[in-house]
Amino acid sequence: MVEQDRRKSARALLKQLALGKTTNYECENEFMDLLSHSKDPVIFALFRTIRELSGDAEERLSKTFSKGGQMRKRLCRWILFLETDLEYEWPKERLAPGLRDFYRPNWFDKLLGIDARTNAAFCGHGDYQVWPFFREADFNTAKSSCAQRKIGH
Repeated sequence: MVEQDRRKSARALLKQLALGKTTNYECENEFMDLLSHSKDPVIFALFRTIRELSGDAEERLSKTFSKGGQMRKRLCRWILFLETDLEYEWPKERLAPGLRDFYRPNWFDKLLGIDARTNAAFCGHGDYQVWPFFREADFNTAKSSCAQRKIGH
């Protein structure tokens, strides 16, 4: 279920986090508020991702999202997805779905029953390199549409 009002709020939160105008803790709390009112599954997926990205310390993550960096490109893709009317098609996942390509199995994961196959299965559901988009074609269409809107203004 796409909820544009919640997605708009999530976009604003991600932009504030990227610019260092809010801390990871504040962003996480705001996402929790969004979660309590949203049925859009991408809100949950981004919450889980941001929660893992930011760790425990209350800090500003502007360095993590510095211009030209891989995380900045990733964040821009997340924001772009939130601008679309696309349904979130990935399976519900509690382990930071937007950071699964960074996953490296450890002993604790084995206790929880998580292994590299579980991770590979999740990433294999769609074109993971464009997550939260499910298909690269949808990502490319959204990029083109965004570029056209900017040219038109």
